[in-house]
Amino acid sequence: MKPQDYSDSLQQFSTLILNDDLQVQPYRANFEGVHASALTNTFLFTVEILGEQAFSALSNVYAKHYPAEHWDLNLYGLSLPEFLRAQQHGPRAPAYNWELISEVAQLEYLIAQQYYADSDLGHGGERLCVEFESIAGQSEEFFLRLNQLHPYLRTSVNVVGARRLSVWREDIQVFLGVAVAD
Repeated sequence: MKPQDYSDSLQQFSTLILNDDLQVQPYRANFEGVHASALTNTFLFTVEILGEQAFSALSNVYAKHYPAEHWDLNLYGLSLPEFLRAQQHGPRAPAYNWELISEVAQLEYLIAQQYYADSDLGHGGERLCVEFESIAGQSEEFFLRLNQLHPYLRTSVNVVGARRLSVWREDIQVFLGVAVAD
């Protein structure tokens, strides 16, 4: 195939996608399904809190409306915590503690972000500090479960009750501890 022919075929394909042509619908559905599945792999505790059925429905909607912000599929879901927080204004608002679920999703994304940081290129893995209201009220069992679901995570014993948490990576371990005030 000549380079021009290849270029023309890519242009044709992108035009079909942009026009939402029925010929490319299987590709779009596959793309969205893969991204929804990626969310399930990253947000394990969030899935557990919501339940698989509710999380699946939400992740399918998210994958349909939120494009990837990063080339690494393991880091898909940057906007998921805000998407989940917005559910407190929807018809299922009273069914769940959306604030806590959003914070758990945010923490899980930070853990994934640290775990998949690109240390080979000399960046990534730097300490990230975040304040959490709802997570601060969780018990030791909450953090034990978080560690069980993310076996590469090591959590400091003093995180229970702390509002400011810090997430960082050393080698292949991700650490969760109390953030010191600046």
